[in-house]
Amino acid sequence: MPATVTEDVFGTFEGSEVRRFTLEEGPVSLQIINYGATITSIKVDGVDVVLGFDDMDGYTSKTAKNPYMGAVVGRVANRIADGSFSLDGKTYTLAKNNGPNALHGGLRGLDKVMWKSSAQQDGAVVFTYLSP
Repeated sequence: MPATVTEDVFGTFEGSEVRRFTLEEGPVSLQIINYGATITSIKVDGVDVVLGFDDMDGYTSKTAKNPYMGAVVGRVANRIADGSFSLDGKTYTLAKNNGPNALHGGLRGLDKVMWKSSAQQDGAVVFTYLSP
């Protein structure tokens, strides 16, 4: 039997509704939002086993301690030293958001955008984002 999927509103971001999907199967429950394709909760037998926030402010406020918590990071994960790299003899300079480095996709990585999302009949949720 596939997981059951329910959908509700988690909050708003830049005037758009942030959708939260809850997938449940047996003793396991997963909650994920379409802002950053972010996992906000995984519960096993009712115990939350991941760190997450209860509202959008935790993910978007300037004082958020870990803005990447549970999110898809990218276009690259980790740091690009000195905010630049060379590819095929050409040097590319990136926005620096971690001291002298570019971290997890820079100032507005995949964790800070609204993903298209849809619940599927088979108990899955599909997230897509076309990166310009």
